[in-house]
Amino acid sequence: MKLIIDGYNKTLRKKDNQIVVMEKDNEIYRISANKVSDITIMAKGHITFDALNLMAKNNIKLISINYFGQINYILESPNQNNIVLKKLQYQASENHKGLLISKEFITSKMKNQKSTIKTLNKNKKIKEVKIIENKIKQNIKDFKNFKITLNDNIFTSKNKIMGFEGIASLITGKQ
Repeated sequence: MKLIIDGYNKTLRKKDNQIVVMEKDNEIYRISANKVSDITIMAKGHITFDALNLMAKNNIKLISINYFGQINYILESPNQNNIVLKKLQYQASENHKGLLISKEFITSKMKNQKSTIKTLNKNKKIKEVKIIENKIKQNIKDFKNFKITLNDNIFTSKNKIMGFEGIASLITGKQ
Protein backbone atom coordinates (compact mmCIF):
# COMPACT_ATOMS: atom_id res chain seq x y z
CA MET A 1 0.00 0.00 0.00
CA LYS A 2 1.16 3.51 -0.77
CA LEU A 3 0.57 6.13 1.90
CA ILE A 4 0.32 9.77 0.78
CA ILE A 5 0.56 12.55 3.35
CA ASP A 6 -0.51 16.03 2.30
CA GLY A 7 -0.92 19.26 4.26
CA TYR A 8 0.72 21.08 7.15
CA ASN A 9 1.63 20.29 10.77
CA LYS A 10 1.84 16.54 10.10
CA THR A 11 4.02 14.19 12.11
CA LEU A 12 4.97 10.59 11.33
CA ARG A 13 5.47 8.51 14.46
CA LYS A 14 5.94 4.88 15.42
CA LYS A 15 3.59 3.08 17.77
CA ASP A 16 4.50 -0.59 18.27
CA ASN A 17 4.75 -1.89 14.67
CA GLN A 18 2.53 0.82 13.25
CA ILE A 19 3.05 4.08 11.43
CA VAL A 20 0.95 6.83 12.95
CA VAL A 21 0.15 10.08 11.16
CA MET A 22 -0.58 12.94 13.53
CA GLU A 23 -1.85 16.46 12.87
CA LYS A 24 -0.89 18.64 15.81
CA ASP A 25 -1.94 16.41 18.74
CA ASN A 26 -4.64 14.45 16.87
CA GLU A 27 -4.08 11.02 15.37
CA ILE A 28 -5.49 11.04 11.84
CA TYR A 29 -4.28 7.71 10.52
CA ARG A 30 -2.64 4.50 11.75
CA ILE A 31 -1.45 1.51 9.72
CA SER A 32 0.67 -1.56 10.28
CA ALA A 33 4.17 -1.00 8.85
CA ASN A 34 4.18 -4.34 7.04
CA LYS A 35 1.24 -3.18 4.90
CA VAL A 36 3.05 -0.08 3.57
CA SER A 37 5.37 -0.16 0.53
CA ASP A 38 6.13 3.55 0.35
CA ILE A 39 5.18 6.87 1.90
CA THR A 40 4.95 10.03 -0.19
CA ILE A 41 5.12 13.31 1.69
CA MET A 42 3.63 16.44 0.15
CA ALA A 43 3.44 18.16 3.50
CA LYS A 44 5.27 20.15 6.12
CA GLY A 45 5.95 18.48 9.43
CA HIS A 46 8.16 16.03 11.28
CA ILE A 47 9.27 12.41 11.28
CA THR A 48 10.56 10.78 14.45
CA PHE A 49 13.74 8.71 14.46
CA ASP A 50 11.70 5.73 15.65
CA ALA A 51 9.40 6.08 12.60
CA LEU A 52 12.42 6.22 10.27
CA ASN A 53 13.88 3.08 11.88
CA LEU A 54 10.54 1.26 11.54
CA MET A 55 10.36 2.28 7.88
CA ALA A 56 13.92 1.03 7.28
CA LYS A 57 13.19 -2.26 9.06
CA ASN A 58 10.12 -2.78 6.84
CA ASN A 59 11.85 -1.57 3.65
CA ILE A 60 9.41 1.34 3.25
CA LYS A 61 10.55 3.96 0.77
CA LEU A 62 10.07 7.61 1.81
CA ILE A 63 9.51 10.12 -1.00
CA SER A 64 9.30 13.88 -0.49
CA ILE A 65 7.63 15.96 -3.20
CA ASN A 66 7.61 19.75 -3.25
CA TYR A 67 4.79 22.14 -4.18
CA PHE A 68 5.66 21.90 -7.91
CA GLY A 69 5.50 18.10 -7.96
CA GLN A 70 9.27 17.69 -8.05
CA ILE A 71 11.03 15.10 -5.93
CA ASN A 72 13.08 16.62 -3.10
CA TYR A 73 14.53 13.31 -1.96
CA ILE A 74 13.96 9.56 -1.73
CA LEU A 75 15.05 7.56 1.29
CA GLU A 76 15.16 3.80 1.22
CA SER A 77 16.94 1.24 3.32
CA PRO A 78 19.77 -0.74 1.79
CA ASN A 79 19.29 -4.47 1.53
CA GLN A 80 21.35 -7.25 0.05
CA ASN A 81 18.78 -8.03 -2.66
CA ASN A 82 19.37 -4.58 -4.14
CA ILE A 83 23.12 -5.24 -4.35
CA VAL A 84 22.66 -8.53 -6.22
CA LEU A 85 20.09 -6.90 -8.50
CA LYS A 86 22.43 -3.99 -9.26
CA LYS A 87 25.22 -6.43 -10.21
CA LEU A 88 22.88 -8.25 -12.59
CA GLN A 89 21.72 -4.92 -14.04
CA TYR A 90 25.33 -3.89 -14.61
CA GLN A 91 26.06 -7.15 -16.43
CA ALA A 92 22.94 -6.68 -18.59
CA SER A 93 24.05 -3.15 -19.47
CA GLU A 94 27.06 -4.61 -21.24
CA ASN A 95 24.99 -6.11 -24.08
CA HIS A 96 22.35 -4.96 -26.57
CA LYS A 97 19.52 -6.82 -24.87
CA GLY A 98 20.33 -5.01 -21.62
CA LEU A 99 20.29 -1.69 -23.46
CA LEU A 100 16.81 -2.42 -24.80
CA ILE A 101 15.63 -3.30 -21.29
CA SER A 102 17.20 -0.10 -19.93
CA LYS A 103 15.41 1.90 -22.59
CA GLU A 104 12.07 0.43 -21.52
CA PHE A 105 12.74 1.18 -17.85
CA ILE A 106 13.67 4.77 -18.59
CA THR A 107 10.66 5.23 -20.86
CA SER A 108 8.47 4.02 -17.98
CA LYS A 109 10.26 6.35 -15.57
CA MET A 110 9.59 9.34 -17.83
CA LYS A 111 5.93 8.38 -18.26
CA ASN A 112 5.61 8.07 -14.48
CA GLN A 113 7.19 11.51 -14.02
CA LYS A 114 4.67 12.96 -16.45
CA SER A 115 1.74 11.22 -14.74
CA THR A 116 2.87 12.27 -11.27
CA ILE A 117 3.26 15.89 -12.27
CA LYS A 118 -0.07 15.86 -14.08
CA THR A 119 -1.83 14.31 -11.07
CA LEU A 120 -0.26 16.69 -8.56
CA ASN A 121 -1.16 19.67 -10.71
CA LYS A 122 -4.74 18.52 -11.38
CA ASN A 123 -6.34 20.89 -8.87
CA LYS A 124 -3.66 23.58 -8.69
CA LYS A 125 -3.33 24.25 -12.46
CA ILE A 126 0.12 25.86 -12.13
CA LYS A 127 1.31 27.15 -15.51
CA GLU A 128 4.99 26.26 -14.90
CA VAL A 129 4.05 22.65 -14.14
CA LYS A 130 2.23 22.37 -17.50
CA ILE A 131 5.41 23.60 -19.22
CA ILE A 132 7.44 20.90 -17.40
CA GLU A 133 4.86 18.28 -18.42
CA ASN A 134 5.19 19.32 -22.08
CA LYS A 135 9.00 19.13 -21.89
CA ILE A 136 8.76 15.61 -20.49
CA LYS A 137 6.34 14.65 -23.29
CA GLN A 138 8.83 15.91 -25.88
CA ASN A 139 11.70 14.05 -24.21
CA ILE A 140 9.66 10.82 -24.29
CA LYS A 141 8.96 11.36 -28.00
CA ASP A 142 12.65 12.01 -28.74
CA PHE A 143 13.66 8.95 -26.72
CA LYS A 144 11.21 6.71 -28.60
CA ASN A 145 12.82 7.85 -31.87
CA PHE A 146 16.25 6.74 -30.58
CA LYS A 147 16.79 3.22 -31.98
CA ILE A 148 19.28 0.59 -30.82
CA THR A 149 20.57 -1.97 -33.30
CA LEU A 150 23.02 -4.86 -33.02
CA ASN A 151 25.54 -2.82 -35.04
CA ASP A 152 25.56 0.04 -32.51
CA ASN A 153 28.45 0.51 -30.11
CA ILE A 154 27.23 -0.52 -26.63
CA PHE A 155 29.21 2.20 -24.83
CA THR A 156 27.90 4.96 -27.13
CA SER A 157 24.31 3.72 -26.90
CA LYS A 158 24.55 3.45 -23.11
CA ASN A 159 25.76 7.05 -22.89
CA LYS A 160 22.92 8.25 -25.12
CA ILE A 161 20.37 6.42 -22.96
CA MET A 162 21.88 7.94 -19.82
CA GLY A 163 21.72 11.34 -21.51
CA PHE A 164 17.97 11.01 -22.09
CA GLU A 165 17.49 9.94 -18.49
CA GLY A 166 19.58 12.89 -17.34
CA ILE A 167 17.47 15.30 -19.38
CA ALA A 168 14.30 13.86 -17.80
CA SER A 169 15.80 14.34 -14.33
CA LEU A 170 16.86 17.90 -15.12
CA ILE A 171 13.40 18.77 -16.41
CA THR A 172 11.69 17.63 -13.23
CA GLY A 173 14.51 18.88 -11.00
CA LYS A 174 14.20 22.54 -12.05
CA GLN A 175 12.35 24.83 -9.68
